[in-house]
Amino acid sequence: MRTNSRATSACSRKKKDREEGRQWAREISEAFNFHLAGTEMIEGRETYVIDAQPRQGFHPHLKYANYLPKFRFRIWPDKAEMQWVKLDAECIDDLSWGWLLARLHKGGPNSSRANSRQR
Repeated sequence: MRTNSRATSACSRKKKDREEGRQWAREISEAFNFHLAGTEMIEGRETYVIDAQPRQGFHPHLKYANYLPKFRFRIWPDKAEMQWVKLDAECIDDLSWGWLLARLHKGGPNSSRANSRQR
């Protein structure tokens, strides 16, 4: 009986996580205007280049979505696999989490590589 209860609990947790992921995807699609800026080769992989600019008048529905309009992004998804290869984010407004926890200043760039393959 306990095993069945754990399995049910794990299934419920996965279902909740999937729904939260869908909510974030909706929030992001509402927070930004996306523009296909072109294509580019990165590490031998053909990618799209997509710019994401904050949408004027965006009103967040989720707890931390109020931070979204404070960033501008450029995303490079792999054309074949549709997985992010690279992501650049620029902070376009000062923001902080808590009083002393973290602070980002306007103009602060951040770059991330994802799904890089070892060759």
